[in-house]
Amino acid sequence: MQLKHKTQIKLDKRALTIMTCLNKNIIPSFFPAILILLLFVTPFIVSKKLYYGVNEGKEIWFFCLVALMLIYWSIRLLFRSETYKIHFYFADIFLSAFFSWCFISAYFTPYIPVWHNHKLQILMGMMVVYFFVRLEIRTSLGGSENSQILTVDNKSLQENSNNDKRPVALNSHTIIQNIIIIAFLLSGLFQAIYGLLQLYSVFPSLNSDFKITGSFANPAPFAMYLASIFPIIFYLTIFTNRNKYFFSFVRYLACATLLLIVIIIPATFNRASYLGLLCGSLLILFYQYDLWNKIKILLNNNLKRFSALVLVILLLGSTSYCLYHFKSKSSDGRILIWEIAYEKISENPIAGVGLNRFETNFGKWQAEWFAKGNGTSEDKMLAGNTKMALNEYFEILVETGFPGLMLFLLFVIYLLLKTKLNSISFPVFSSLICLLIFSFVSYPLLSLPTFILFCFFSGILSIFTSVVKLISYKIPLLIRTSFAMIFTITAFFIGYNQVVKIRTYKNWQAGLQAYYKGANSPSVILFKDAYPELKHNGEFLMNYGKILSTTGKYSESIDILETAKNIWSDPVLYTTLGDDYKWQKQFDKAEACYLLAVNMIPHKIYPKYLLAKLYYEQGQLIKAEEQANDILKMEAKVKSTAVDEIKSQMQKLINQINEKTRSEVL
Repeated sequence: MQLKHKTQIKLDKRALTIMTCLNKNIIPSFFPAILILLLFVTPFIVSKKLYYGVNEGKEIWFFCLVALMLIYWSIRLLFRSETYKIHFYFADIFLSAFFSWCFISAYFTPYIPVWHNHKLQILMGMMVVYFFVRLEIRTSLGGSENSQILTVDNKSLQENSNNDKRPVALNSHTIIQNIIIIAFLLSGLFQAIYGLLQLYSVFPSLNSDFKITGSFANPAPFAMYLASIFPIIFYLTIFTNRNKYFFSFVRYLACATLLLIVIIIPATFNRASYLGLLCGSLLILFYQYDLWNKIKILLNNNLKRFSALVLVILLLGSTSYCLYHFKSKSSDGRILIWEIAYEKISENPIAGVGLNRFETNFGKWQAEWFAKGNGTSEDKMLAGNTKMALNEYFEILVETGFPGLMLFLLFVIYLLLKTKLNSISFPVFSSLICLLIFSFVSYPLLSLPTFILFCFFSGILSIFTSVVKLISYKIPLLIRTSFAMIFTITAFFIGYNQVVKIRTYKNWQAGLQAYYKGANSPSVILFKDAYPELKHNGEFLMNYGKILSTTGKYSESIDILETAKNIWSDPVLYTTLGDDYKWQKQFDKAEACYLLAVNMIPHKIYPKYLLAKLYYEQGQLIKAEEQANDILKMEAKVKSTAVDEIKSQMQKLINQINEKTRSEVL
């Protein structure tokens, strides 16, 4: 009985230890793990009720998570009065400096108030994500950059299992890390499955122009997302410890995800993801098997080194040649974009054109470039309605100048050079390299899910760099309360904005649907209701002005579109504005708008058609005939019945002009 009583006391002590561990470690740490897990749900959020719900649904979800992160920090500050260990890293300083420069750029960007600058809003959210990931992942690693996540030491496991005070099965650090690993793998697995089901027509694509998009708007961000996580999954597949049940499960899950990604990526025809995926995988193999040192041993004389150098150059050259000619027109289109935007760098080398101004202004830059007589006939066929530079570094340079680009590169290069590589940091390091590689030829930072990955990877890697300063400080209640109030107010402000955004974007979508069905009056009412909140959104203003023009409200349409052209550039905007001025008998302004639309995308036939009709109605028969003949000679980039109808009308117009000319001669 006495032995049984002692055993019971021992069990009670162990139970008390377990509950203490739960209360002090697991439960407080479980919530940030769930928030990080929910970040990986972002790619799957799509709403058909919102305008452009494929992207806007993701943004609303993202900002709601940012608000929850701020609320979590507020609660932690109020109810946990322990001594805080504050770590300062150079990476934090460089990133904060880059954000500050972007904020200044947004503040001085014309026409858009700083708080309505879309790119600045995303950057602010990403700053919260970066610091949240860095702080919470560091906490989950026990405050040590030498902690391990992918392997567990059997000896320490056995020792801990015999220690009544430290039950390893309830270690909060391990649980949090495991939750994140599973979330990461499932995100890639479900995206790959979704893409495969679209490939075999089980699920519809989210873009009628492409067969495969995953839960994205087109194949490029879908492929980039999968390629960004591929190196980590590859590492988990090959090097995860197979002797423990959990890690065995992780390995099999990673194998399945890896296989599906390898199958679906080629079907996206996205060269940037091919290149990034290849480089990330090679890094994993070189690091894990120490291939670099083995190669150096193998190349033990100058002849071998020279031969290896020639072989590498040939491989790089042939790879570049194949990738270029795989989609040569797409490559030439990128070069055209960079050539046009380069002029803006020389005009604004320090301050740049302003944050988010590439999207809103590039159409006008392109129109001005072609209007000067630049470009060949091939360039005119390549020109499109571009909203991005398709090179993240170049776009940062154009918008924020050389200081902005330098601060961004300092942040990235510091992470790459100063990260201490181990079993946690190296696969993340490889994924970041992969993402940075296809940033040269694509737009991963403009796609929200891949931008989240960038911040997630950066936040983790910053933990494995040197600490600039460590401060242990018990923050007074007054300061903690002040910060908690700031975080809480900011969180509620973000949440309120998302509620407003849901309502206004629903009205936007419903208004467009009513317009397409011919119900113009209800459409105008819906747009008018959304206008106060969306009056700084150029695309919304363009749609609103188009609907007003269709209903015959030309003066109101002109007011809206004149505002829109300061923050948006699109041929539809200028053709609609030209129509409005034409109906108002302001023919010079109508001509200027049509000409801008013609030069914006020179291979488009419709703006030329409107210009030819304007000249004919004004009696400028020579100009009208020139435009009509140009249209008849133009080769349509996409053949359609509308193009055939326009050409038929232009032939009739030429015949009418010839008849008028003959009658005047007679």
